[in-house]
Amino acid sequence: MSATRLEIDIRRLLSVCEEMAQNNSSDDWRLSKFIEAVSEMIAELIKNSDPDKDTINQYTKRMEFLKGFLNTKEIENPEKKLVALEMLEPVQVSDSRSKDIKQKYKVTYINQLRDELLGNDTNELRSSRQPDVDSSDNLDELLRHHQNKQESIAEELMAITRGLREHSELAGKIIKKDIEILEKSSKGMDTNFENLKREEQRLTEFVRKSTWRCWIWVLAVAMVAIFIITVKNKSDSDMRLTLRQIIMIVVLFNVSRANWWYLGLQNYPPREFNPLLSHKENCYRYPFLKSRQQQLCDLGEKIMSVVSSGTKMAIEECQHQFSTQRWNCTTYSNNTSVFGNVLSYKSREKAYVNAITSAGVAYAITKACSRGELNECSCDNKIQRKQVKKNWQWGGCSEDIRFGEKFSRDFVDSIEDIDSVQGLMNVHNNEAGRRIIRSSMQKVCKCHGMSGSCSVRICWMKLSSFRDIGDSLMVRYEGASHVRLGEKKRKKIKKLRPIRMDRKTPNKTELVYLETSPDYCERNESLSIMGTYDRVCQGLDGCRHLCCHRGFQIRLRDVEEKCKCKFIWCCNVACEICRYKKEEYICN
Repeated sequence: MSATRLEIDIRRLLSVCEEMAQNNSSDDWRLSKFIEAVSEMIAELIKNSDPDKDTINQYTKRMEFLKGFLNTKEIENPEKKLVALEMLEPVQVSDSRSKDIKQKYKVTYINQLRDELLGNDTNELRSSRQPDVDSSDNLDELLRHHQNKQESIAEELMAITRGLREHSELAGKIIKKDIEILEKSSKGMDTNFENLKREEQRLTEFVRKSTWRCWIWVLAVAMVAIFIITVKNKSDSDMRLTLRQIIMIVVLFNVSRANWWYLGLQNYPPREFNPLLSHKENCYRYPFLKSRQQQLCDLGEKIMSVVSSGTKMAIEECQHQFSTQRWNCTTYSNNTSVFGNVLSYKSREKAYVNAITSAGVAYAITKACSRGELNECSCDNKIQRKQVKKNWQWGGCSEDIRFGEKFSRDFVDSIEDIDSVQGLMNVHNNEAGRRIIRSSMQKVCKCHGMSGSCSVRICWMKLSSFRDIGDSLMVRYEGASHVRLGEKKRKKIKKLRPIRMDRKTPNKTELVYLETSPDYCERNESLSIMGTYDRVCQGLDGCRHLCCHRGFQIRLRDVEEKCKCKFIWCCNVACEICRYKKEEYICN
């Protein structure tokens, strides 16, 4: 299809405009008029005929490029000029010069930008001088110009540096203030966290007590209902027995609660330990520890492991001492009260258990201190300040019983209510166990000198064996004092006094009890008493006591033991197996 006259005029006029732009005639006022004329001619072409869309797009793009080019000429800043020129898209047509125009003016704008950054005074200076550029005057002028430029640049850099320094100092002060505010906020958060933890402990204890009280009342109501229902079918004696059993069950349900002795039934950490929680969090979740004990548990896993071993040692010693007694210090691994309900009686057996467990904790802590296993204590250095005789002197590592007693007193006595008669009894017996350890300590010496002359003796204090401590407490168990609560009305001081006026007041190393022991001969599941049936006894007197005068049987049991052992060089021991029959006495 042949081009119309109007299309030919548009092409010619676009070519003329592009040529004027390329030849630096963009300042000519005619160029803008020509571009407006091209715009009108393109509109007329679209209105009067149906030209090809691609052709119209080419004309429009060439016209838009020229308009954009004129707009860049009106911008004064060379940098903005260059950016505006880069945004123009040349038209890819054979007869278009838009690409050449863009490239030419791009170079021009770059040179203008360089002149603005570096200065064009040097070129003006050279053009205003005579052609003799080697003259000394021209060189001096050029050097002064560069020196002035360098000084101005240096001043600007110094001003920028001073500004940066001022801003950095100001930022440092602001950051320092923010850090102080954050530290204060962190301390406040820590304080609030500790307060919340204490309140949580109090709330937990209150809920625990409330729960126990609720169940006690529910059980009491249920028992009374059962008693009312069965009262019609029972005699008076049976009614009194049933009422007594109901009261006993309610009392035992209130007394049988978790106790810290539970640590002695297993190695630390206990079964209740949650590996997903920290040791500190676990301490506050153990049901067998009270508030102060949980805080001491927070000191570390090592010190609680020592407490556990001391409690276990005390329970084993109790079972050894009572192995021939009617009550043999039986423990129950499935019960956190450890000894069951038998210790609900404030008997002499309870007095011994309190004393031996308190002594066990103090003993284990003192031993761990002397072995360097705990960071909180070490050897007893205060004893070396005491004056001694000339033939010996303090040295070595004296075991620090003071720290062991202090920790045991803080851990064991913290659960007791000293305003109650049972609390006074427990605290007295706990202290008696600890004082037995101190009174049984021994002075051990070692000789030093030439050829064993023992010219110098070094001595230190050492704990006795725990078996000796258990024996001493067993003697005090047999001679325990039966006491009651005495109170001075004026001073309102509560104190334990002998139940009989003709007996002396027990001292701090003697055991005391408030109630007589229950009957251990017969089985009583409500009190966790196993009875003495089928118990092994020793000797006629021992069997008469243990079997509660019911008699006993003699049984023969086949026993195999190693005997006639010989040492064989080197290094074995060869033994023979000896078989014999052994008599055993079994209670009826």
